Amino acid sequence: MPITIRLAPSLLCLVAFPSALFSQAMTPQHDFSKEAYVLEMLHTHVRFEADGRGSRELTGRIRVQSKAAIHDLGLLRFSYVSTFESLNIDYVRTTCA
Repeated sequence: MPITIRLAPSLLCLVAFPSALFSQAMTPQHDFSKEAYVLEMLHTHVRFEADGRGSRELTGRIRVQSKAAIHDLGLLRFSYVSTFESLNIDYVRTTCA
C-alpha cells in the first residue's frame, strides 16, 4: 500500500524557499524615526474559565518619540462593558531614555 504525502502550498513554499521567507522577515521594512510614537509590542491574553468567568490581559510597549505623542497618549482609553466587566490596571511604568 503506497503512502501519499500531501503538502499544503504554503508549507511547500516554506520547504522550497526558506531563505526568501526569513530574509524578508529579518529586514526592517519601514523607517519609524519620524513617527510620533511607535507601538513596539502589543500582546493580548484572554482566559475563559469553566464557570463562565474570564479575563483579558493587555500588555504593550510604546516608544514615544515626540512631545505631541505625550499629549496624545496622556489619556489611555480602555473599552469594557460596565454591567458585567470590571477594569483593573495592575501596573504602569514610564521610563525616560
